[in-house]
Amino acid sequence: EAVLQSGFVVMICDDLQWADRTTLALISEVLAKLGENLRHIGRCCLFIGLYREDEVDDDHPFSIQYSYLQMSSNINTTEIKLSGLSKKDVADMITAELRLSRRLVGDLADVVYK
Repeated sequence: EAVLQSGFVVMICDDLQWADRTTLALISEVLAKLGENLRHIGRCCLFIGLYREDEVDDDHPFSIQYSYLQMSSNINTTEIKLSGLSKKDVADMITAELRLSRRLVGDLADVVYK
């Protein structure tokens, strides 16, 4: 009930390619019911589901549940495909997070990138 009273709900689930059928079915059911209930009271929910596209085919449990969500009248879906990080991107992230010069993180960036 507290969720329904808040102005906006955000849920994030990562690595959905590893979720089993039961977990994905639970997420789908929660989203469908939440969408239905929030719509009636003028509230919103943003669900961000992350998965590795190269690990999910048409028969994967995630694909099946995603199709179910796309057919729901209470849920709007948008798919955003992201490309992988380049070696430079990885080096930039490590440089920023460790606050070290690029020269010092070069070998570490090479290992992380591989």
